[in-house]
Parts: sequence; C-alpha cells; structure tokens
Amino acid sequence: MFDTTHAACKGRQELFFDERNRRKQAEAKTICRGCPIREECGDWAIKNHIFYGVWGGYNSKEIEAQRRMRNIVLPPHYGYTRVRKGNNA
Repeated sequence: MFDTTHAACKGRQELFFDERNRRKQAEAKTICRGCPIREECGDWAIKNHIFYGVWGGYNSKEIEAQRRMRNIVLPPHYGYTRVRKGNNA
C-alpha cells in the first residue's frame, strides 16, 4: 500500500465507492485532481487487484483500460478471476 496521510479523499470514501451514482463519481474525480498523491494512488490501483471505485482519478473501467494500455497482466488473486464478456474460456 502507499501512504495516504495527505490524501484529499480522507474521510470522504462514500463518494469513491458508489459506481452507480455518476454525480458522486464526478465529485470523487474532482477531489482527485487536486490530490498530492493522485499519481501514486492511480498507479497502485492499476498495478494491483483493484476492480471497484475511483482511485487516482480513474474509475474501474479506466483502471482496466490503463492496464491494457500499459500491458499489465495481473496474476490470479486468491482464486478470483475476472471473466470478460464474450470470453467463454
């Protein structure tokens, strides 16, 4: 994990984990823009098994897109695998 002492989101987590509410998601991303640890937070989510919420200004779909763009393939995580639509493996 990384040091969240100076995170702008501290105490406002309810905004960052409601993916169905676009207003909350937009507000979370706005908070991220001014955060001093934004890059570190986003990179951590991209490089780890994070599939939910807003991290470093990225929502879950953007985190997965960043993984694809950076060619990051995560190893299986405790038996949890993410199956993509259309993949009948």
